[in-house]
Amino acid sequence: MGCTITGSLEGDAALAARESNEALSSELQKVTQLLCTACETLDNNHVAIPSDVREWWVGHSAIDKNRIKREQENNQRHIENLKRQRDLINDEIFELEEDGT
Repeated sequence: MGCTITGSLEGDAALAARESNEALSSELQKVTQLLCTACETLDNNHVAIPSDVREWWVGHSAIDKNRIKREQENNQRHIENLKRQRDLINDEIFELEEDGT
C-alpha cells in the first residue's frame, strides 16, 4: 500500500505538481540572479555580451532600476512615517510633562 500525503491520488498529484513548480521557480530565481551578476560584471568591465543575452540584460536592468527606485521611495516614506510618529510621541510626552503627570 502506497503512502499518501493528502488522502487521494488527485490530491497527491496536485501537491507534487505544486512542489515541483515551487522548486523550479526557486531554481529559476537563482539562475536569474547568477545571470544578472554575470552580465553586470561583464558590462562593468566593458566585455562584449552576446546580442541575445544583451537584449535580456537591457530589459532586466531596466526592471531592476525601477524596482530599486520603488524600494528607495518606499523606504523614504517609511522613514517619514516613523519621524511623524516620533514627533507625535514627543508632543504627547511634552504635554504630559507640562501637566505634571
